[in-house]
Amino acid sequence: MIALNQILFAVLVLSAAISAATALYALARRAAPGALPLSGFMLSMSVYAAAYGCELLAADVAGITLCLRIEYLGISFLPPLYILTVTEMYAREKTRMRAGATALIAVSIATLLIHFTNGHHHLFYASVGIDSSGPFPVAALAEGPWYWIHIAYVNIAQLYCNVLLLKMLAGSQSRERGQAAIMLAGSFIPWAGLVAYLLGFSPWGIDINPFTLSVTGLILAWGLFSRKIIDLTPVAYDALFRHLPDGVVVLDDAGRVTDINPAACRMTGFDGAVVGLPAREVLPLPPDDACEDDVINDCQMHMVEGTSPEKYLDLRATPLLESSGRTIGRLLTMRDITETRKLEMTIRTSEKRLRAEIARVRNIQAAMLPDFSRAGGYDIASAFLPAEELSGDFIDGFPDGDSAYQVIICDVMHHGMASAYIGMEIRSLFRALSVNCPGPGCLIGDVNAKLTEDFAAIAYFATVAVCRLDLAAGKLLYSSGGHPPSLIHSEGSGAIRETDFTGPLIGLRKDNRYAELEISLEPGDSLLLYTDGVTESRSHVGGKMYGRESLAAEFRKNAGTTSKETIHSIIAGLFEYTDYAPLEDDISIICIKRSK
Repeated sequence: MIALNQILFAVLVLSAAISAATALYALARRAAPGALPLSGFMLSMSVYAAAYGCELLAADVAGITLCLRIEYLGISFLPPLYILTVTEMYAREKTRMRAGATALIAVSIATLLIHFTNGHHHLFYASVGIDSSGPFPVAALAEGPWYWIHIAYVNIAQLYCNVLLLKMLAGSQSRERGQAAIMLAGSFIPWAGLVAYLLGFSPWGIDINPFTLSVTGLILAWGLFSRKIIDLTPVAYDALFRHLPDGVVVLDDAGRVTDINPAACRMTGFDGAVVGLPAREVLPLPPDDACEDDVINDCQMHMVEGTSPEKYLDLRATPLLESSGRTIGRLLTMRDITETRKLEMTIRTSEKRLRAEIARVRNIQAAMLPDFSRAGGYDIASAFLPAEELSGDFIDGFPDGDSAYQVIICDVMHHGMASAYIGMEIRSLFRALSVNCPGPGCLIGDVNAKLTEDFAAIAYFATVAVCRLDLAAGKLLYSSGGHPPSLIHSEGSGAIRETDFTGPLIGLRKDNRYAELEISLEPGDSLLLYTDGVTESRSHVGGKMYGRESLAAEFRKNAGTTSKETIHSIIAGLFEYTDYAPLEDDISIICIKRSK
C-alpha cells in the first residue's frame, strides 16, 4: 500500500513540474514585461516544492537538513521575484519600484547564507529534530530570530504586491480586471496557507506552503496559457491609451465605438457616452467615398470639423486583425493639426504674394531690355534667359551722345532676387556714370569704385563687358571686368578670335584699373558677347560643359545670317546639347554685326 508521504511527494513533484514548465514558457516570452522575473519566481516555487517532497521522504535529521537547504534555494528568492513580477507587469513607476525590489535580493542572499551556516550560530533554527507523532516523520523545528525576520519579510512583500494588484483591479478597464483577479487569487492562497502553518493549523506539522504555492502555480499557468497574462500589460496599456496626445478611437467590426481616449474626446467634443454608438453618427469621419468601405479602411485625409473656430484633424484608420487574419475592428487615430494647417495657409498666402511680387519684378526686367534700333549702321540682337524667376544678368544699350552707342552685358554672382536687385543697381550706375566717361575702361572703373563702396558689407561681385560703338567710323572700344572673352568673326577670312583680358571682376577692390581694346568691324563682321551660363551648360549625358570651342563653332556656322538668327541658332544648339534640361545658370547673349 502506498504511504501518505509518498502520495504527497508525488503531488509536490507534479506541482514542481508544472511550475518549471511555466517558468520555461515565461522565459521563452522574455521580451514581454514581467516575463523574466515571473520565470524566476516559478522556478523558485518548483525548487521549493520538489525539495519539500524529498523532505517528506527523509527519515533522519541529516536528510531533512539537506532538503531544507535545497528548499531555501527557492524560498529565499520568492519575495523579491514576486515583487519584480507584479511591478514589471502592472506598476506605473517601474524604475523606482524595480530598484527597491532589486535591493531586496540582498535580504534573500543574507537569508540563504544564514540558513546554510545555521549550525555555527543557530540564528535561523535553534534546533532541527524529527517529529514522529504523525503518520510519517516530519521536521521538528525550533525557530531562531532570523526565521521570524524572514517571515516578516515574506508577509510585507506579499502585502505590497496585493496592494498593487488591488489598485490595478480597481482602476483598470474591464478587460484587464480578469488578469488582476487571477494574480490576486494566486497571491492570497499561499498567504492564507502561511498564516495557517504559523498558527499551527496544519495537520501533523506538515508545511502546507508548498501545496498552496502549487495551487498558485496552477492558477498562474492557467492565466499564462489561456488568458495570456504576460502577453498584455494592462496598466501600461491603460496609461498609454489614456495619456496619448493623439486621439484614439476603437471601433468594432460593425463600426461602433468600443473605446475612446480623453484626447479624442477633447478633439471631437464628445465623451465616453459615445461608446456603443455607430462611429459615423458621432465622429467627424471622412465621406463614404473617401475610403474603401463604410467603416473606414486605411485612409488619411485632413478633416474640417464643423465647429467655431474651425478645427483640422488628420485621421487614420487601421484594421485590427486576429491571429487568423480576420478583421475584428478598426483603430481610428486622429491628430489635431489645426495650428499646422493654419501655418500652411499663412505660408501659402505669403508665397502667393511673393510670387506676385517676383512676377512684377520680372516684368520690369523684361521691360528694361534695350531697343538696339538706335545704333545706326549696326545689326544688334540679344537673348535673355533667366534660370529662375529673377536673374542677376542684364543687357543694356543706350546712345552716348549723337555719334556713339553703349552696349553692356553683365553677370552678377548667383541668381535670384538678391542678384536681380544688385544687377539693377549696377545697370543704373552704368547709365548714370557714362556721361563723364569717354571710354568703356573708365566707365567700368567708376562703376567698380561705386559698387565696392555701396556694397562693401556684402561683397557682391559681377563680370561685365562694355562696347562703345562709333556709329560713323565703324569702330568700337571694348573693355571687360572678369567677363568671358568675347568672340569676333571676320566675314572676309571666316576666322574667329577672342578678345584679350582687360581687367578683373567688379565689386571686390575699389582701385581696379581696366584697359580698353580698339576693335575694327568691317561690314559683315560680328562681335558676340555672352555670360558664362552659355559655356558652362552641361550635356545631359556625361555632364560635359558646352565650352567656348562649341560656341565658336556655332557662331562661325551662323555668322553669315542676321544677328537675331545667329542668336536663335546658338540657343537652339545649346538646348539640344543639354537635352532641354532646366537651366543651371542665367544665359545672356548679344550679337553685334556691322551692317553692309
